[in-house]
Amino acid sequence: MPWVNGTVLLLEPAMHGATGNLYCGLHEWPDMPFVLHLLRPGDTFADIGANVGSYTVLAFGGVGCRTESFEPVPTSYRQLQRQVSLNGLQERVTTHQAAVGAHAGELRFSTDLGPMNHAVANDYGGQSESVPVLAIDDLPALRDACCWKLDVEGHEQAVLAGAARTLAEAPPAAILCEDRSLTVQLILTAAGFQPCSYTPFTRQLRPDSEARGGNQLWVRNHSWVQERQQTTPPFRLLGERI
Repeated sequence: MPWVNGTVLLLEPAMHGATGNLYCGLHEWPDMPFVLHLLRPGDTFADIGANVGSYTVLAFGGVGCRTESFEPVPTSYRQLQRQVSLNGLQERVTTHQAAVGAHAGELRFSTDLGPMNHAVANDYGGQSESVPVLAIDDLPALRDACCWKLDVEGHEQAVLAGAARTLAEAPPAAILCEDRSLTVQLILTAAGFQPCSYTPFTRQLRPDSEARGGNQLWVRNHSWVQERQQTTPPFRLLGERI
């Protein structure tokens, strides 16, 4: 399907979530418009839990920034690579067939749940396999990231545990995090982040701990982020300007 800024998405049946882009333009609202309005070509975006690559195509194909994409499940990783190749993004997108967690090592992941694959115990009854794990604190490229997207099906707390040094020394401007638990709230609040909501058509960013979207939006330096979003050129999608 044709998508943002001349990009395309390769969609197949059962790509739950990603196929929402076909019906809605952007399947996670207001998260995806927030990414479009925040990033600039010189930025780095961390797509942690990239799945088949919607956010990766959005961040580099739509905006032009450098993207570090992490997807541990082999089938999803192959689909991610196909999206990158189809859009000619190889020059500035680095894909990692790995999970992100508290420390480097290995972790068992389900492989039979499609977009809902996640970390599982060794006695998991379905199909699974061991995958490599990386920690954000061991990844220099992420110290330069403007925005992280954490969508790792309940593994977000481990990801943040492996990012303690980066959050203290070189935090991103914003984090989109699926996990809304108290533990995550305490970690990000202590690191100077504030929960916010975003209204894409008016480009208004405001503190809001009750915001409901695909992910909770956490922001540092509210005024800097808001100024960026107000000055980003509009994007055309499904005949609309956002």
